Amino acid sequence: MKNKLLRGLLTAALCAIACLSLAACGPFEGYDDDQTILNTRGSSTVGAVENHNKERLTFSAVTFNGVKAVKNDAALPENPVFTLEFELKEGRCKLILIKDGAVHTVTEESVNGTVAAEVPAGSYDIKLVGENAKLELTFYFTDYKE
Repeated sequence: MKNKLLRGLLTAALCAIACLSLAACGPFEGYDDDQTILNTRGSSTVGAVENHNKERLTFSAVTFNGVKAVKNDAALPENPVFTLEFELKEGRCKLILIKDGAVHTVTEESVNGTVAAEVPAGSYDIKLVGENAKLELTFYFTDYKE
């Protein structure tokens, strides 16, 4: 009798964990809401591969939801230019800059080349925001020095 009860409790606990895990992988509800983006500290990814060094970040995911830091406290000049190889295959995804609680979108479209951000010089957090996004990204840091 004890074994049946323990198995039942264990099964219920595993089911609860599985349900919570699946809920965490759902679509990112705050894609269009700057406050949610500012307050989100994580993301869920499926099939992700990442390589990050001083010169570039490469990132690909079968499913990406949430907010991912690309670089924190990046010292950017006025109107910085970024070189990207960004292919958005499904869902929605955008590259953003954050400074003093303001969110500036760099791009929400596939790009193979350069894109400029019209922002004043300063220290920015560079982030990726995704909602059910399937993507491949190579992000080069080109017009600023650390």
